[in-house]
Formats: sequence, C-alpha cells, structure tokens
Amino acid sequence: MTGDSEDPNAQPAGDEPAAGLTDDQRRTKLLKTVAALGGTVTPRRDPMAKHGHAFSGLEEGIEADLSFLARGDYLDERFFDRVTICTRCDSHHLNIREVCPACGSTHYTEEPLLHHFRCGFVGRITEFDPGDGTGRRICPKCTVQLKYLGTDYDRLGKTYLCIDCGTSFQDAPVRSVCLSCETEADADDLATAEVIGYAITSLGTAAIRRGSLFEGDSEVLYIAGAAVYRPAIMFELLEYEAKRIQRFKGTFSLMMVEAKGQEGAAVPEDAEANMITRLRERLRGTDIVGKVSEHVFIACMPQTAIAGAEIVRSRFAEEQADRRIMLETTVVEIAGPDDLAQLLTRIRAATRSKSIGK
Repeated sequence: MTGDSEDPNAQPAGDEPAAGLTDDQRRTKLLKTVAALGGTVTPRRDPMAKHGHAFSGLEEGIEADLSFLARGDYLDERFFDRVTICTRCDSHHLNIREVCPACGSTHYTEEPLLHHFRCGFVGRITEFDPGDGTGRRICPKCTVQLKYLGTDYDRLGKTYLCIDCGTSFQDAPVRSVCLSCETEADADDLATAEVIGYAITSLGTAAIRRGSLFEGDSEVLYIAGAAVYRPAIMFELLEYEAKRIQRFKGTFSLMMVEAKGQEGAAVPEDAEANMITRLRERLRGTDIVGKVSEHVFIACMPQTAIAGAEIVRSRFAEEQADRRIMLETTVVEIAGPDDLAQLLTRIRAATRSKSIGK
C-alpha cells in the first residue's frame, strides 16, 4: 500500500474526454461517467476554478451540460456550499477587510478601550500612558493612577485609530475589493453563488440503458405506463392552476409523496413504479402527477378541498404493502399564487438540502 488516498471522483480508466460528439452523445457520455463515479459528483475546492470549485473526474467547462441534465431530470442537484462573489465580474477572488469609516483606508491600529470607574472616562489604552516610561496608567481626565482591573477600571473591547486621517472608531465598516477587476463594494452588497453537486436519477439511469436522452418527450416521463410531468413543467402547470383558481375564487389541493428505501437502502425501480400505479388508481382523470425531485412526487387535484384530498391520501397510504419502501405523504390546500409560491419555495429548499458530503 502506498498510503495515498483514492480520489472518489477520479476519472475512470480508459474514459477519454469526449471529442467530435453531438450534444446528445456528449451528455449521454457524461451520464455514463457520473454513473461510473458511483452515481454522484461532488465539487472540490479549487482556487483557480470558477467560483473556487471544480469536479474531479470530469472535463473542464462541463457545468453547462450538468445544468442541462439537471433541468431534464437526468441528474438531481445537491447543495454543496455558497460562495461570495464580485458583483461585477463574478470572481470569488475577494479581499474582505475592515476600513476607516471616514476615509476608507485600511491603514489603522487596534487598541484596547479602557473605562475608568472613578470619573467615567473612556479612552484608548495609549491615552492612559503618561509617557514617562514607567508603564503606569494615568487617567487623562482626573490624573488618578489605574492599578487594578475590575476595581479601578475595565476593558470595553477594542477601538481603531486610522493612521491616515486620525479618526478613532469602534465599528469598522466591512468592504471588499475584487482582486480580479479591482471593484470595491460594501460587504452587504456582495452577491453569492450556490455550488451544486449532482446525483444520477432513475431517468438518467434509463437514458444510459437506452444509449441516448429522451429528447423526443421532454415534458413527460412514463413510469409504469403512467404519465408523470417533469419538475419544470409541473411547476408551470401548478402556477397556472393557482392563477386560475384565484381568478375564479376556488381552491385546489396537492398531495406530496416521497418514497424512501428501508434502512437507507435504494428505492427499487419496480417498487416506485407500483407506487405510481396505485397513486393513479386513486386519482381522477383530471388530476395530474409530477415529479419534483428524485423519488418525490406531487399530485394536483383541481377543485378539491383539503378534506377530500385527505381522504385520498389516507386510503393511498393504507394500501402501501411493499415493505421495501416507506412513504411519507402530506396534503395542502392552495388558494392562490402566494400559497403556492411559499410551498414551492419550501419544496425546492428541501429537495436541494440533501447535501453531498464535503
């Protein structure tokens, strides 16, 4: 043994970079690479890469294809980290520091701040130095010597003294300067970018078996022969329904279903297919089902109050007989776009919070 740690995202042997391939072939090849890397690709920190992160085992500049595959539900996004970036050039190479509030200089000193109990004077520690080289501390206001910390005086933290303009201050503003384009900005005004990892989905696995993407049917998946809308299309349909019922003064209900493997095991494809079949059997022909994340589905039931949706949910949950999976089901009533926006924000945050380990 050499003692070297093996990179979990190392490029598989014999897998040369794609060249002269169509977009479909290149992206299918990328899916195969992700599968060969264990089904997930995790960002690693790289100061020279965009936003300070790159993917081991993948070609440079592959982020656009990864995003494309995630939008098509071939890959599932996994939140990894958040990076502060320049508002002008998008660079993560920032120098963030405290500055003088008067002149903006970074040329300052830090000194402890002392409070003399007897006369109430507060000042920098150098103001209590009589300059005679004795090391005594004499209050410049009442000329009494400070001897005992906690009895004669106390420390109140620290203060700053600007060397350039002489301003004394306690609360130093935080500003950044971009080392790439020299843009300066207040720290509160800086932008951030999410760093995302990816995990292959069941659709991605099916595309690998098929040898190509399912571009001919970009809106609908078919699970056990049942139509299931992809995330982007499902969200659009829900937003349209929310606007419609607000205009016509109605409501609709959503049932969310998440399948999980027992004791952390993977969800078998046939078990998920059987679950979708049973779900469709409980719904009306006007109800639609969409996939919002890997193993997470939403059933939209127009013109259905939450009481009716709860009956459907309860009966569906009671019919669960496949012991290989566990189902988590909830229902919620939507009365307009605001209700839906709040729900979708929570769903997106929950599905993306399944962080890949750093």
